Parts: sequence; structure tokens; C-alpha cells
Amino acid sequence: MRTLDEIASDGFPVTGLHGPQDHALVSLDVALRAYVSTTYEIHGKLHLTEPASNADEQNARDFNLFSGYSRAAFETIVHLQHFAELVVKDALRREHDLLVVLASQHHVLLHKLIKGEPVDAADYERLHAVDAAVALERACKLLGACKLDTKYDFIAANRSFLEKLNALRNRLWHRGTLVLRYRALDEFVGRYGLPFIKAATAIDPYAGCELAWKPKALSCAIDPLEEIEVELRSANWSVAKVAFLKEMARAAYQNPLEESPWFEHDNESKRKLVEATVAELGTAELGSIERITSCPVCGMDALVIYEDMDDGCAYTWLAKCEGCTLELRSSYGNPSTHGWAGKIEEYWWER
Repeated sequence: MRTLDEIASDGFPVTGLHGPQDHALVSLDVALRAYVSTTYEIHGKLHLTEPASNADEQNARDFNLFSGYSRAAFETIVHLQHFAELVVKDALRREHDLLVVLASQHHVLLHKLIKGEPVDAADYERLHAVDAAVALERACKLLGACKLDTKYDFIAANRSFLEKLNALRNRLWHRGTLVLRYRALDEFVGRYGLPFIKAATAIDPYAGCELAWKPKALSCAIDPLEEIEVELRSANWSVAKVAFLKEMARAAYQNPLEESPWFEHDNESKRKLVEATVAELGTAELGSIERITSCPVCGMDALVIYEDMDDGCAYTWLAKCEGCTLELRSSYGNPSTHGWAGKIEEYWWER
């Protein structure tokens, strides 16, 4: 039987497979997948995200959104902070390893690092890394003194965001005391997180690695993350528009069609299977089918529009893709109200 130490050491370094950016981009991918899933997790109940008029009502709304949303919000903050921390430490490490490790009690290793001599991976693992707050402070001080490459200036420019991100992560990870509410998370990620991500992924070693973290391209040619960032620059941003964009991004991550032309034969087989299945749909649990149309995310003719009736009034309320799992609700508004006329057809009507 293997010992605990033997079990815990039986692994492989992800960075040895593809590049030093892999750990960071894995966390970024998890964070963004979690963030864009928050609309799906609240089942389109945007009215429950409105600020309440009193504490009891606010507590009730928070409770009703707690379970699935809380998990997604937790993953968003924790993994986004991990990505940011690795970006900052990579900037320091490229200047010198000693800027990111505590080596004063490891005298031989310290001497090797000072001299630039090779250090075994096992020996390097014995060194503790400085924490995120120290790394950020050090990076900002060195940038201010022109001691780091100017391509890292975005770290100092986003210092307030990174400090708040560290604090939010610590409150979740160490104390479990705070989950940002739905609209606050949109503002935090959309207004501050996405600009930081854009700046970080524009430089080596993260540039050109979009396939590792970005949603697949949408059939309607809208870039949901870019549009969320733009929308959140406005003080009067639309919760419904951001919800629409997040749900399209979530479905893009789930899109079964591959973007490479090398997989076009497989893609065609998937399209035929999904579209044949959708064509056989009749009346479903979710209500009568109003029509089947092309999905703005995956492009398959698999988006089912559902209608219902209440007090003699017929209306459409749900658009669900059987291919990429997109679920749009009427509370997100029609595409034309968000400036997408001509890119995405209208889904919602009452008569």
C-alpha cells in the first residue's frame, strides 16, 4: 500500500505539457464559465435581483437565489483571483524567482537562485510562495520604480480591482462570509474584471491562447464578453441585455460543434442528428411549440420557441436550443431592444 506522501506526489506538472500559462488559463476558463452561468442558475428570475425596499425582503430574495447562484458566484471569484495572482507572480518571476518565493531559510537553494543556477523541481517545491497581497504590492512598487517591463503596467493600473478581488476571495475561502449579489457580480466582473482579463491575455505567455478560455464564436457574430464589458461602462446598463449575453456565452461553452474546419464532417453529423431530433418534437412539458428556428449560438436549426396562454392571451416565453443548451427567456428582452436587429431574430410576442 502506498503512503500518503507517495500518493500526493504521483502527478505531472501541467506546465510541462503546454506552457507556463496553463494553470492560469485553466482558472480563467473556470471563472468565466461560472460567471456566465449565473443567469442560467437563477432560471431567468431577473426580478429577484432587483434591490429590495427592506432587509426582510432582501433576505428572502437572497435566499431564493442562493443555491446554484451561490456556487457559480463562489467559483467566479475564487478562480478569477487565482488567475490574477498567477499573472502577477509570473510578471515577478520573469524578473527573478526570488521575487515570488520565501527562500531565506533554504540557504543552498537561496544561493543557487541568486547565482541563477538550475534548481530541481522537487527542491523548488519546498519553497513557499509569497501571498497574493505581497506579490501585488511588490509588482506595483517595482513598476513604479521602472524595474519591471512596461507591458505589465496594466497590473498597477488595476491595483484597486486586484486588491478588492483578493479581499473577496479571502472572505469566501477562509471565512465563507460573503457572496456578491447578482447585479454586483455583473458590475464587478463586467466593469473591472473583463478589462483586466483583456489586458492580461494580450501579452505573452497568454496571448494567442483564446481557445483555452474564451467561449466558442457565436453564429450571430456577437462577442458576448466584449459586449458585456462595453455595456457595463454605462451607469445605466441593462440587466436584461447582460443576462442575454451571459446565457449566449454559457451556451457557446457547451456548443458541441467544433470550430476547426478539420472537424466539419463530424459537425455535419451532429447537426443532422440534433435537427432530426428537434423535428420530431411535438407538444412538450414546457408548453406548445410556436416554431423551430436557427440558434444564434450554434447556428443549428434547433432553437425551439415555446408559447403559452394565460387569461385568453397567447405569448412566447422560452427559446431553448436542443443543440447547445441555450435557454433564453422573455425577461431578457427581444434582441432588437439590445441593438441586435438583423443579427438575431425576435422571439417574444403577446396576442
